[in-house]
Amino acid sequence: MKKDDNHFGILDSIRFLRVYLKNYKISFVLFAIGWMLEGLLQLLLPVLFGVLIDEMVYYKNIDVFLDISLVIMIFSLFLCTLYFVIYTYFNQIVGKYTFDIKMDLYDHLLSVKNNYVDDSRAGDIITTIQNYTHECVLIITRNLVYTIYCTLMILLFSTYIFFVNWKIGVLFMVFAPISTYITLKSGKKIRGYSNQYRSVYGSYIGWLFEMLNGKKDVRLLGAQNIVRKMFTRRHKELFSLEIKKNMYSLNLTNSIEIVNVLMQVSIFGFGAYLASKGDLTVGALIVIIAFFAEINSNILFLHGYYVDLQDRLTAVKYIKNFKDLPTESEAGERSLVVHDGEIEFQDVQFTYSSENILNNLSLHIKAGEKVAIVGKSGSGKSTLANMLIAFLKPSKGNILIDGQQLSDCSHKSIRSCVGVVQQSVLMFDGTIRENIRLGNLKATDIELLEVCEKTGIMEFVNSLEKGLDTVIGSKGVSLSGGQKQMIAITRIFLKNPKIIIFDEATSSLDMETESRLHESWSKAFTDRTIIVISHNLASVKLCDRVILCEGGQVIEEGEPNEMHRTSQRYRELFSLNM
Repeated sequence: MKKDDNHFGILDSIRFLRVYLKNYKISFVLFAIGWMLEGLLQLLLPVLFGVLIDEMVYYKNIDVFLDISLVIMIFSLFLCTLYFVIYTYFNQIVGKYTFDIKMDLYDHLLSVKNNYVDDSRAGDIITTIQNYTHECVLIITRNLVYTIYCTLMILLFSTYIFFVNWKIGVLFMVFAPISTYITLKSGKKIRGYSNQYRSVYGSYIGWLFEMLNGKKDVRLLGAQNIVRKMFTRRHKELFSLEIKKNMYSLNLTNSIEIVNVLMQVSIFGFGAYLASKGDLTVGALIVIIAFFAEINSNILFLHGYYVDLQDRLTAVKYIKNFKDLPTESEAGERSLVVHDGEIEFQDVQFTYSSENILNNLSLHIKAGEKVAIVGKSGSGKSTLANMLIAFLKPSKGNILIDGQQLSDCSHKSIRSCVGVVQQSVLMFDGTIRENIRLGNLKATDIELLEVCEKTGIMEFVNSLEKGLDTVIGSKGVSLSGGQKQMIAITRIFLKNPKIIIFDEATSSLDMETESRLHESWSKAFTDRTIIVISHNLASVKLCDRVILCEGGQVIEEGEPNEMHRTSQRYRELFSLNM
């Protein structure tokens, strides 16, 4: 994921996030109005207290004192109720708004080109979707609404102080710009720390997932101490960056506090002097002290919001960079309809990073034919498979299925007609039934049981206490490789495509398990076009024809026994003798 664009600022963030604000404009406006109303009430309460004190100190007016006390109590109760309503409403907005952004990012992830997802670190993607989305809400609420709110409060409180005594107002205006300058000056450095921290954190999360997936290999290699040192080093790097950022923020906060203390001493001392001379009433002095406390709090809040903003801008930039990753562009709008399963590659060429993977390759696979595509690594076998499921597009040439050009068909329709069974099988933490249904969520229980019988998986399922409702654990941890492959085959059969690709589906299985899988193939896939990509001779021998690729071209083809007799390359590939 790209990490440039250092000039991504608050206006860029708002422009990017306003797309998600469309459904919540009224909600955010009401939230802002609620906060402004609360601010006005906070402005009125100290003024009422000031009047209350002056009425008692100077005029001994008990009736006015009681009336104002009642008004203050009513205002206070209303303020508490308003505060509760605002925050209840705020939490609802936050939940819905965050969910919308997460769903949009997840939908985008499903459509991003494969090579860009592979090049991105898993940790970056996970933290972007799961953690950074919440920062988008806080940009709008705390860093926008709260900033406007705090700024207005400072202006209102300052205006009142000027109205009561302009000399104290001037004294305040001497100190306020100093705090503002310190805050604004710190922004760039804090954002730099945030960029570094998020980059390192994304790398750490990705590494942690890799280690968890490979924990068995770590034990077998006896590499626990090495991995532990790597874990410690990464945490130290994160800890160091966090300490630097927090120390810098703490120093800034202390600087603001020092300025505020100097301002407080100056204003309180000068106010007391004016009150002693009779130029300022006691009530007015108390109001000024209360307002100064509010001003001081709001200045500190503004400083905190600005510091947090630099951190959140980095999070929004990560989300924007993720959204900018190129997605699969639909080749066409037609729906692919496959009745027979005939496949034809016509002078297909594919270039990646200036290297020709396929060179004017032509290939015809008859409907219902079982074809093995073999060759050394890098010969273009998997590229052919990825083109058939529209993960890759030819640089030139045409690919046809039942006479229909794939370039004219939608990705969804292509992938509904072409199924793939890979060496690594997708398994999620659920029941066997749920994992098989992933092939066709609309399938009935009767259809599911019929498919399980045809693929031969029922023998294994019936040996389990809960049968199809057995929970298999994360990534099918409780299953063997062969059992996972059986589920994958059953899932594809339930999907019911006319063309099925087996991409190294049996390469990691033992001979007995592989034999059972081959038996299930022959039972389940009698009326389908089958493409087998494998380095496994037993799988290749099940096919009607073998196509041998080298250098991105078809160089030999024939029946497996014929290839054994006539092809030196074929025998070398599988280490066979005459």
